[in-house]
Amino acid sequence: MKSDATVAFKCLMGRLRGGTGFKDRLRLPNGGIDRSKTDLVTISDLFGVMFQYGDGVDEQRARELAYAVYSDYCNEQGWMKDGRPRKWNRDEAYRRKTIEASVECFDKKQFSRFLNKKRVG
Repeated sequence: MKSDATVAFKCLMGRLRGGTGFKDRLRLPNGGIDRSKTDLVTISDLFGVMFQYGDGVDEQRARELAYAVYSDYCNEQGWMKDGRPRKWNRDEAYRRKTIEASVECFDKKQFSRFLNKKRVG
């Protein structure tokens, strides 16, 4: 992904590291990070990455991989860039609800546009 979707890769990595990447709509009116929305969008994008780059990965496996990757990053970097703790690490029920919603709202066309983005903005 890094070589053929550089802007998307940087955006996703920014979110995995506790920020918003280049997605301004993930901010609250006070400038803080909307943790729930960031979790939802990031998991959805990870799910898409698993389909796009995972060699023949089915929906269930893509879901499992997205969950595992996001959990690892959230455990490693337990705080958002705005100083608040990661909501993802709070409890299993929240994680399950979020992964289900992320898979449900996944939009292949929107994900394709995200991957093909050539510049920020």
